[in-house]
Amino acid sequence: MISKQQLRRQCFAAVKSLSTEDKVAASASLCDQLAVDARVQAAGTIFAYLPLPSEPDLTALFDHFPQKTWAFARTLSDECMEFRQMSDWRADSIEGAFKIREPNPMRSSLIAPAAADLFLVPGVGFDDQAGNRLGRGKGHYDRYLSPLRRGSESGDGAAPRPFLIGVCFSVQLCAVPTEVHDIPLDDVLHA
Repeated sequence: MISKQQLRRQCFAAVKSLSTEDKVAASASLCDQLAVDARVQAAGTIFAYLPLPSEPDLTALFDHFPQKTWAFARTLSDECMEFRQMSDWRADSIEGAFKIREPNPMRSSLIAPAAADLFLVPGVGFDDQAGNRLGRGKGHYDRYLSPLRRGSESGDGAAPRPFLIGVCFSVQLCAVPTEVHDIPLDDVLHA
């Protein structure tokens, strides 16, 4: 069985083999799919990400739905992340400590995880059949999403959990091994 580390290397190599034109076309296709998706249309607050070169660029989607509340990931440390609301993702973002475009804490506001109706989740590899996701190996999303999953599954009347959609390039589809702490996605969209 292939290790997660080996699988990450394979997925990164597959994405690296894509041309800039292929990534732009796939990103546009994903934005088109998401723009007509009923779950996206119904969501008032969407938690998303600002893309790395190895991730689909969904920024056209943010512009398509300016009336929605958008919150974006900000990495605080190797183990911690938060989401911050920005009114203008272009003007209110900066390059963070990990060379990731993220909300400028001086121009954005912290938003509680429970506020999310939907998450658009990046990753390295995705199993679109089982909903499994292979991240970069630090567990940021799994740790962040874990309390939301536990609360909604406890049957204690907690707020409904947000819908989780993984987004990726088609070359990132693969069988993803899982561990007990891995949070499955509700759906995976690819192009």
